Amino acid sequence: RIDGVFSSSDYPGATVAAAIATRLGLPGSPPETIIRCSHKFYSRIAQQEAVPEATPWFALLDPADLDLSELQYPCFVKPVKGAFSIMSRRIASQEELQAFLASGEVAGFLAQYLEIFDRLVANLTTLKRGGRYFLAEELLHGTQVTVEGLATGGRVEILGVVDSLMHAQAPSFARFEYPSLLPAAVQERMVDISRRVIAHLGLTDSLFNIELIYDAAAD
Repeated sequence: RIDGVFSSSDYPGATVAAAIATRLGLPGSPPETIIRCSHKFYSRIAQQEAVPEATPWFALLDPADLDLSELQYPCFVKPVKGAFSIMSRRIASQEELQAFLASGEVAGFLAQYLEIFDRLVANLTTLKRGGRYFLAEELLHGTQVTVEGLATGGRVEILGVVDSLMHAQAPSFARFEYPSLLPAAVQERMVDISRRVIAHLGLTDSLFNIELIYDAAAD
């Protein structure tokens, strides 16, 4: 007897596990919900709906049909579906952004890494946009943490808040430290934000984590 199906990897494991669970009538979120959580553009839309006060400015970038009319510089640019901060960087000007998105490095990333993701989106969801896009968003400053939790039985439970420490040479995680050193009141606000986002997305029977940045100067 099968009670459930899970994966230790978020991509493509979590989406495939969700698809199998859905087809077998087992506990879990539908694959479209998992993809909405991990597709940065659709995730930002859900965040904007649920917690507009905590969502940075963002804009979708299509390298094949680039519209730069609404962008603000400097900004941070990242793939809507990426890993280990690959292809993520600070962009200072329109010229720098155009050169980056037109590079062979980006073309190779879009053609190779995202093939599986695009197939998952096309076959398991009603979403109109696959993974061959980038997201531009305002620069964030402050202390980065990760809120870890579990959604199950209509509840969103929080396991803890950890400080996320980055490599000095690249914007990628070096390690996590628990408990977070942020003030308890700030962590409580982050927990509330996380609960509202996860509930709005409809995630269930799943672990999750959400990365947040606290700017003490602006509170």
